[in-house]
Amino acid sequence: MRKYKIFTACLITFLLVLFSSFTSLAAKMPRLIDDADLLTDSQEKEIISILDSKSEENEFDIAILTVDYADYSSIESFADDFYDDNGYGYGNDFDGVIFVVNMADSEWTVSTCGSGENIIDDIALDEIEEICIPYLSAGDYYSAFTSFINITEEYIVDYNTFPFISNLFFSVVVGFVISLIVVSVMKSKLKSVRKQIYSGAYMKENSFAVAESRDVYLYSHVTRTAKPKNNSSSHTSSSGRSHGGRSGKF
Repeated sequence: MRKYKIFTACLITFLLVLFSSFTSLAAKMPRLIDDADLLTDSQEKEIISILDSKSEENEFDIAILTVDYADYSSIESFADDFYDDNGYGYGNDFDGVIFVVNMADSEWTVSTCGSGENIIDDIALDEIEEICIPYLSAGDYYSAFTSFINITEEYIVDYNTFPFISNLFFSVVVGFVISLIVVSVMKSKLKSVRKQIYSGAYMKENSFAVAESRDVYLYSHVTRTAKPKNNSSSHTSSSGRSHGGRSGKF
């Protein structure tokens, strides 16, 4: 009887572990889903392999999705919900990023989550937009996606490697500026007579009178309005998670 109980307990444990593993595997979709069929079979296999290795190495999900429909309120909310609903993200904060391309409306978006909101910052998004989006416009989807992966990994490595150096540099700069201000104030107190910036300080009061005056415009000033950039913001998905990123047209 005792042996039967032990066997039953072991069997239940095994089934639970097996079910848990199966659920975990089923929960996360592939890191590349090319529903719009933009890549060849060989390109798709290569990019999936790169995405898997880079994501696992950095413990940061990097995913790509292509679609050819526009059945959503906005591409940003669509990307956020797709990321959340399909099990992407590492750790308790679901660290990662997904690049979504919709061919129906020539739209693209990058949705970040967890530490991804800090790693893929505005500077990284600028680089993605400047390098990857022209490839989309030219129809070179393979180069767009591999460039996206390379840029993302570069910023992940920088984020994980240099935060201490960045903080130290910031502290040194702030300390230097404060010291410079203090020394300048102390120096100014040592002089009773100071050099004057304006010539009026050396003139006798009421000794100069203007007989005639006129305005002569030597320079012109042109005001230019900057071209609006693509959307970039932090927002909350329907599941309540915080996401960042950017979207636009190509």
